[in-house]
Formats: sequence, structure tokens, C-alpha cells
Amino acid sequence: MSVLGYYNYPIVMGMVAIGATWVMGIILFLLDHFHIWTRSFKFIMVTAIQIIVFMYSSDFNIQITALYMLTPMFALLYFNPKITIYSCVIATISMIAGIIISAPKAGPELWHVSPVQYILTTGGGRLVEMFFASGIVISASVITKSLMISLQQNNDKISSMQSGLVYSFADMIESRDGTTGEHVKRTSQAVSYITQYIMSHPEKCRYKLSKADYELIAMAAPLHDIGKMKVPDAILSKPGKLTPEEYEIIKTHSEEGAKIIDRTMSQIEDPVYISFAREMALSHHEKWNGEGYPQKLKGEAIPISARIMAVADVFDALCSARSYKKAFTMDEAYDILKENSGTHFEPVLVDVMLNIREDLETIYGCSNE
Repeated sequence: MSVLGYYNYPIVMGMVAIGATWVMGIILFLLDHFHIWTRSFKFIMVTAIQIIVFMYSSDFNIQITALYMLTPMFALLYFNPKITIYSCVIATISMIAGIIISAPKAGPELWHVSPVQYILTTGGGRLVEMFFASGIVISASVITKSLMISLQQNNDKISSMQSGLVYSFADMIESRDGTTGEHVKRTSQAVSYITQYIMSHPEKCRYKLSKADYELIAMAAPLHDIGKMKVPDAILSKPGKLTPEEYEIIKTHSEEGAKIIDRTMSQIEDPVYISFAREMALSHHEKWNGEGYPQKLKGEAIPISARIMAVADVFDALCSARSYKKAFTMDEAYDILKENSGTHFEPVLVDVMLNIREDLETIYGCSNE
């Protein structure tokens, strides 16, 4: 058969490779559908791609060294040196196998040399090229991984510093009304427990938020009362019952909080984080039945971040002692939540609070006296 006749072979192999790609795609779809992922999935993907590349390039008419580097280049997208090294190894092995398989035809018909000579000369040269290219790809992967780790460490430090500043700032505000910064810590932890439960029970809590959104809500919780810094100390620290006029002044802290966040944080923080922080500061005193403040929002018109903050904030107020009241027991606090389900609070979130009681007892204790 002439050399030209062998060009039918790539067409056949191309059809086989396309079929194999479809089969691999179906398998991957089934794995994803039935949640059968494993830690080795990335390695399986790299191997599968290399098999397809080998099927295309095993014909002696179209063997190109760069073709075998497609898999290592793909592996770079995972930013994992181990996967990159693995892909380079299997790419090199598949290239050696391709050279050996094609040698009986490529040597005599293309280069007019024996198969052994073809393997030693052409094959040897291509192997050197492969080693050189693999070295570049592996080095790039290692450097990229190192830079990513360094960047992540710097981001973690900045995030930790920002969280510390937020807590300190909120602590100073809360200490003005005699509740101390423990309120900030307790409500933030409660919000964290609520969001964790929501994420793990999507069938019960059908909110269209991502895991990152819930994490940002928990991070923004300490700023919900930031507007209190605009309320006079005489009112914040008053031990007795507030007059109607004083209560109206207290109520302004929600709108003031939203303004403070807009003015001071909009240029230095994640816009999604700022959005959640603003919602929680502005609307955590809204009620499910529309009788809250400052905008009298009702039902799902209240942002989910503020609905979560509302139930956590009130629960903490119930379970905490003040100069004008004693702390309620857990049973009493839960009775009040249930009584106000559908009026003050969203019923779904009251159910969430009931389901995370053990977690909340780690914050408030389990005394039911």
C-alpha cells in the first residue's frame, strides 16, 4: 500500500476518537449526576484525554511531538504539579508507544531506514523534544502553584486583619450600650450555624444563594448594629424603659448603619460583602408580617440576609441579661420564637433555629431553669 493510502487511517481513528470522546462524556455526566466523584477524577480526566490524543497521533503520517503535549498543557489548568508531572509521564510513554507502533511503516516508507534506525534517530530526537517541553511545563506548574500559595496566604492575612478590624469596630459600638462585644460574637456564631444548616438542607431551605454568599453573610453579621454609633450615649446606656421619642431615635440606627457602610466601606471591600452588610444593617428589624422598620418590608421582600440576622439578633436578646431584664431560658426563648413564627420571623428560619438548638446551646448554655 502506498504512503498516500495510509491517509485513510487517520479518518478511521478520528471517528473512533470522536466516539470515545462521546463515551467519556456520557460516563462523566453519569458520575456527576450520581455524585460519584473521587479524588482521582483529575487523573482520570488527564489519562482519558491522553488516550484520545494517542489515538489521533499514532498514525505515522501525522505524528507531531507538540500533539502529545496537549495533555500536559491541559493539566496546567489544575494548578497542581503532581497532575502536571503525571500527564508529562503518560504523554511521554504514549509517544514512545506511538513511535514503536509506527516504526515498521514509517521507517521504510517515509525515511527509507529500518524500523530500529527510525526509533533510534527520529524517535530519539522526538524524545529529547518531549523531555525539554515537559521540563518547561512542569517548571511553569511549580512556579504557578508557589505563586498561588503565596497569594492565598496574603489574601488570608488581609481577610483576617479585616475580620479583626470589623469585630473590634463592632465591639466598640456594642460596648456603648452596656451589652459588650459578646453580643457581636454570639450573633455572628448563631448566623454561622443558621447558614451552615441552610447549606446542608437545600430541600428545606430553598434560597437561591451560593456557599460563598452564605459565608459572606456570616462575615457581615458583626456590622448589623453599626448604626448605633450615631445614637447618643444617654439613650444607648439608659437603664430603664425608653420614652417613645427615645425609641424613635434608637430606630434610626438601621438606616444610619446602611449609610455608614455605603460611605466608609464601598471602596475597600468586596461589593457582594458590602451588599449583604448593608442589607443586614438596614433591614434586620423588619418583620415577616410587614410591621417592622424602617421600610415596613413584608415576607420575601425582606432580604434573606436580614431575615437570618433578625432571628439571630432577637434570640440573642432573649437569652442575654440586660440592666432592665433577666435572661430568658432556652425553652422560654424558643417558645417566643415559635409564637412569633409567621409574624415577626419567617417560619422556615424558625424551623432552622429549632433544628440547630444543640449548636446554639454551645453559645448560650443549656439551662432551662
